[in-house]
Amino acid sequence: MTYLEKLNHEKNDYQKLINNLVKKYKIQFVGIGYSELIIPIDIVDEFVSELTKNKIIVNLVTWWCHCTEKNEKLYNCPHGLGGPDSEYTNGWFSEMGIQAFEVDVNILERANKLPEDSKIRDINNSVLHNILKINEDESFSPCLVPAIGLYVPKEWKNNS
Repeated sequence: MTYLEKLNHEKNDYQKLINNLVKKYKIQFVGIGYSELIIPIDIVDEFVSELTKNKIIVNLVTWWCHCTEKNEKLYNCPHGLGGPDSEYTNGWFSEMGIQAFEVDVNILERANKLPEDSKIRDINNSVLHNILKINEDESFSPCLVPAIGLYVPKEWKNNS
């Protein structure tokens, strides 16, 4: 059974697990799928570790400006293109034009065919590495927060 087949076979369990983690960590869905989940940067490592422990692959990172009155004064926010109100904190999120980090399709295809724990861990670690190096980017601002995409069946809806 492939990785995606296993997820679909146990869809209710996996979706419940992901949705519980999202609530636990106060993560915000963007839209109705699992393609972008906005995460406070100070807990991204812990959240991705939980996903890894539960054998869920992260395949995307995008960047958002967390627009609050304080950040507007400190960092000249908003930056970016606009987006949703924050469900858990003050302000709203504005999608940044920073190049998204996407896990190579060939790597995902290999992990789908042979979903070994070490492959999942390596993929998720590469995503974490990308997130943690954002402060080296010329467009870095302390108001930036990541959003990650989960490698789950595209038709999944998050029920939020």
